[in-house]
Amino acid sequence: MRTAAAGGGRGVADQAHPPPPAPAAGAVVLPEAEPEVQQAGKVHVYPDEPRVGVGVVVLRQLPPDRQPEVLLIRRAKEPAKGLWCFPGGSLELGETLVDCAVRETLEETGLRLRSAPIPEGELYSDCLDFPSPIAAADSLTRDDGGRLLYHYAIINLAAVPEDPHQAPEPADDVDGAQWFPVSQLRGLPDLVVHCDRVAERAVKHYAIRH
Repeated sequence: MRTAAAGGGRGVADQAHPPPPAPAAGAVVLPEAEPEVQQAGKVHVYPDEPRVGVGVVVLRQLPPDRQPEVLLIRRAKEPAKGLWCFPGGSLELGETLVDCAVRETLEETGLRLRSAPIPEGELYSDCLDFPSPIAAADSLTRDDGGRLLYHYAIINLAAVPEDPHQAPEPADDVDGAQWFPVSQLRGLPDLVVHCDRVAERAVKHYAIRH
């Protein structure tokens, strides 16, 4: 596998520097630790609760061939430096999954997602009027002694941009942002694990309309 999803949490500090996170089954790369933990040098805080990560499968279809494309970013920093993955990040307290998807995509690529008001009782939009769930995965990483280092539940949402013709502008922590044909993802080197399968599933389950 070619990615790691990791995050720090509240817990007990261990003065021993932990090994790098092991590969995980998500399609979005998350921070290795909280900023205050990283700044503390080699102190790692073991989590006492899981956290939620959100990956955003941004899709478009442009004429004349209307071939489905997905937006990927290339990591400029560890973890997973140099790998292509979906935009995304950690869910903040009080933030909805949709709001997180919109925020992270804008921060990392400069693209605004279509995000119409969600009708009461609706869980998803068949034509992606708002970001809608498509896949979920567990990401658990343990140290050599079996103690839990990182625990994320990763939820991937499918979405479309407000302007499918707008060129993405990568953020400082992103080495590139580019549209890729979904049909060519399986042959793409340096791709975070499962991005191809999740993108294919999103194209199959949702109508891409601009």
